[in-house]
Parts: sequence; C-alpha cells; structure tokens
Amino acid sequence: MVSAAAGVALSGLALQEYLSGAGASQTDVSRINQRVHNLNVASLVCYSIAAVAGLTWGWTKLWPGVELNVDGATDGRSLMVGFRAPL
Repeated sequence: MVSAAAGVALSGLALQEYLSGAGASQTDVSRINQRVHNLNVASLVCYSIAAVAGLTWGWTKLWPGVELNVDGATDGRSLMVGFRAPL
C-alpha cells in the first residue's frame, strides 16, 4: 500500500510540474520535462513494487497449499523469504 501511495504522490508531483510549465521559456520547458520524466520513472518503480507485492500476497493467500516463510537473520540485517507449493 505504501509503494502504491508513493506512486500516486509522485504522479501528482509530475502533473503539478507539467502544469507549471505553461508559458515557460524553452530552456525552462526542457528542465521541466526532464523532471517530469524522472518523476514518472520513479512512480513506475513504485507501482511495479506494489504490483509484485500484491501478486505475491494473492498467490500466498489465495492459492491452496502455498506456504510463505519469512525468516530474519540473527544479525537482524537480512530477511529471507521462501515459498513452498505442492507439486
């Protein structure tokens, strides 16, 4: 949910930036277009993360017999995620 919300926020910022370029000079329009592009790429990354998280959740919750194992390392700095599905 957080990554989807971040994607929406970044898309909103890109729209705001785009609309601010009305009547701007050619130099400013080029700079604005680059920022809009960067914001759109960042929002696409957020939407992709949200999609993968949603598909993973759906697969583990709705597919019969699939087990999701999440284990943290003893050092507390790493996380291992594993799936087990019946064949």
